[in-house]
Amino acid sequence: MPTTPYEETAGTRPRVRRDVLFTQTPKGVIFHNADGGFQVGSPSAYRFATLLVPHLDGSRTVAEICEGFKEPQKAMVGSLVKALYARGFARPVPDPAEGDASVEPAVAARFAQQIAYVDHYADGAEGRFAAFRSTRVAVLGDGPVARWCALSLIRNGCASVGVEAALAEGPATAAEFGALRAEAEELTAGGSPAEVTVLPDAGSGGAGGWDAYAGYDVVVAAAGRDAFGTSLALLDRGVPEGRLLLPAWTFGGRVVVGPAGTPDAEGCVACAALRLGATGDAAVAADLWSGLALNRPGSPGSSGTTPRGPLAAMLGNLLGYEVFRLVTEALPAETRGQVLLQDTASFDVLAERLLPHPRCPFCRTPAAPAEPVDLAEAAGRPVFRPVV
Repeated sequence: MPTTPYEETAGTRPRVRRDVLFTQTPKGVIFHNADGGFQVGSPSAYRFATLLVPHLDGSRTVAEICEGFKEPQKAMVGSLVKALYARGFARPVPDPAEGDASVEPAVAARFAQQIAYVDHYADGAEGRFAAFRSTRVAVLGDGPVARWCALSLIRNGCASVGVEAALAEGPATAAEFGALRAEAEELTAGGSPAEVTVLPDAGSGGAGGWDAYAGYDVVVAAAGRDAFGTSLALLDRGVPEGRLLLPAWTFGGRVVVGPAGTPDAEGCVACAALRLGATGDAAVAADLWSGLALNRPGSPGSSGTTPRGPLAAMLGNLLGYEVFRLVTEALPAETRGQVLLQDTASFDVLAERLLPHPRCPFCRTPAAPAEPVDLAEAAGRPVFRPVV
């Protein structure tokens, strides 16, 4: 049984987080990041850190690093590694030889920053990135948010993105779609295959259901004029196992991103709209639901203008990043069980937890059937006598 810090850590492969710094102080060295730090007090502590930290990259165990060291030096290494583990400044990583699915060398070189980002937070970085790369994403919408979302996905390693014909062939967006496809072709020529395809016509408001997006793992309703209505239509069909819906829709002067729709999700876009209507502007909520009910041409369930300019770029990149988080699971997704509210005037973003609404047709808990009562076993009716 391990009794010393060195014995406890000897078989582990320590990897220091990328946001950890160490700085010389009059009394030794301080290890710190944005969340805090701790000090090692010793005249030689800073030099010791400069020699040791470059080797804490997860490629070797503590025992391998300490080969040839004497007992006092081993004790110092063990104590420092244990302190780094305890404070979350480093983590033990598995043997690289035991890694799962990996990506091709050319792809790994092109998207080294994305893989390193995942590796900063979780093990199995290449396997997680490979899962994101193989995820097929359908981006719905004909505006700049959809274009920026598709561009974000392609630039960060997603190999297959589908967009609507309205975006690819629209007079105002055809040139931008050409630039998007040119970036995909450039990646393909560099050894990182990527494709941007045009989705088949699914009808307005998600009339084609999930079958219209067969072969796509994630469907993003990217703040188009019918994003809310499309999301409700897809939820009405039920989210299939292994599929995911990520909506972004307008509610008055705010854009609502989420919640992510999965087969077991608690809370949906209908829950969010009902709660926003109950606590916000009733006129905006009325416009949203009346537009959906009346199916006004070009505006089934919208209650705000289509985001453009820098706001559209922010939202598109946010959606692409959220798909990255949902698939890699390196960080908790911000739209699981909550929504992001972005003000269209100030650009401020607020995350709000979302609970299922009791009036939601998709998420409300059905009332339990009443238990049968055996009248023969029921207590007899008490006899009340008049009091004079």
